[in-house]
Amino acid sequence: MKGYFTHVDSSDNTLNYKIRHAQLSQYNIILVCGEKEKDGAYFTVRLNDGSILGQKSMDELVAYCESLIPKPSN
Repeated sequence: MKGYFTHVDSSDNTLNYKIRHAQLSQYNIILVCGEKEKDGAYFTVRLNDGSILGQKSMDELVAYCESLIPKPSN
C-alpha cells in the first residue's frame, strides 16, 4: 500500500484475537475488516493505544497516513 509496511492476518483465529495480537505486536494502525466491513468499501481503523478512528475508505486511510508524515520546512 503506497510504500507502507503492511501485514495481513488471514489465520483462522477470531477477529478479537487478531486485533489483540496486532496491539501486542505494536502495529501503529490496525485495519479491521470483519463481516460488517467486508460488504462495504471501508475498514474500521484502530490505533495501537486502543482508540478507534472509525470507518475509513482506502483513500481516506492513505490521506490520514500521509498527514502523519512530517513535511520538510524550507
